[in-house]
Amino acid sequence: MRQGVPGGGASLRVLRSRGAIPSVQWEGRCVMRRDVALSTFNACLGVWVVGSAFLWTHSTASLVNTIAVGLVCIGIALAASRAPAARWLYIPLSAWMFVSAWIIPHPDRFSSVNLMAIGLALFLVPLTARVLGERPQPASA
Repeated sequence: MRQGVPGGGASLRVLRSRGAIPSVQWEGRCVMRRDVALSTFNACLGVWVVGSAFLWTHSTASLVNTIAVGLVCIGIALAASRAPAARWLYIPLSAWMFVSAWIIPHPDRFSSVNLMAIGLALFLVPLTARVLGERPQPASA
């Protein structure tokens, strides 16, 4: 029997049915942790984009674009940690990252592949957050 858990080792579903854990409050904490985790991940991607601007050779236009996109990514991550709806701003940012790999000339092929890969990852973040956030509701009897 586990110590400190009401009802011994009972599952969360049993604890919720007994009223030991309010469902809304528990779900809110899980959603908040998930949003902060995704925002932290995206901020790290933004830091990587800014740092990658100095790892490979860039033209002036691609250097400015890469740094600006990385800073915007970090800014959206900070905003999304407070207002989760802001994560939808990753869609146009990721679209620009993906398209700018072809529009703006990159002397190094890896820098354009890097932008496309991170653009794809940022595109999937709002969709992933939505899928992770949806839980099937129990059927009411």
